Amino acid sequence: MPIETDIDETRRCVLVTASGDMTFSQMAETISAAVRDPRFRPGYRILSDHMKVITPIRDAQVEQVIQFLEELSDVMSGSRWAMVTTRSESAETLSRVANLARRVSLEMRVFATTEEAEAWLFHDEEQGG
Repeated sequence: MPIETDIDETRRCVLVTASGDMTFSQMAETISAAVRDPRFRPGYRILSDHMKVITPIRDAQVEQVIQFLEELSDVMSGSRWAMVTTRSESAETLSRVANLARRVSLEMRVFATTEEAEAWLFHDEEQGG
């Protein structure tokens, strides 16, 4: 499967690793499974690694993803989602998703390294908040 997830209850974070090519259905199934997981709580952070994605999502899928996230706004609103990729095509598409995610009150950003992503995701914890 091109998408694997794990939930780190200690860090209150959903960890996602994507690889290969993904369909919207696979993305939706993965997100649905994560929010239905009994360990998941609204407000959990999300860290998704897109470094091994071959083909970025298409423009038509961007709107589908946002509409799907809007349907889950009761559990996604207020979360932070860091996406990691070094591929420029993926970064551009994921940045469009991040801009549109504001409709869901979901803060998303794209990073080139996991270290940068984690620093942003967990900044409040490092500051004692």
